[in-house]
Amino acid sequence: MGNSRFAYGNQTARGAHDTPQSDKKVAVRAYADNRPFLEEGKSQKSLNRQNPPLTIEQVRELLNKNK
Repeated sequence: MGNSRFAYGNQTARGAHDTPQSDKKVAVRAYADNRPFLEEGKSQKSLNRQNPPLTIEQVRELLNKNK
């Protein structure tokens, strides 16, 4: 191990600089949060027609069925 060094030299970092063409503007698409929220999709509407929402009494019966 006669040629190995304990310390290695390092260079200091250069100052930050702008990249070429960094001042150009580019057209972008609208962000997803800008779209209107649709309450139900077609699949949800289909499911709701097949299985109408349960009343509170029906939910209680289902939960207490195995007791």
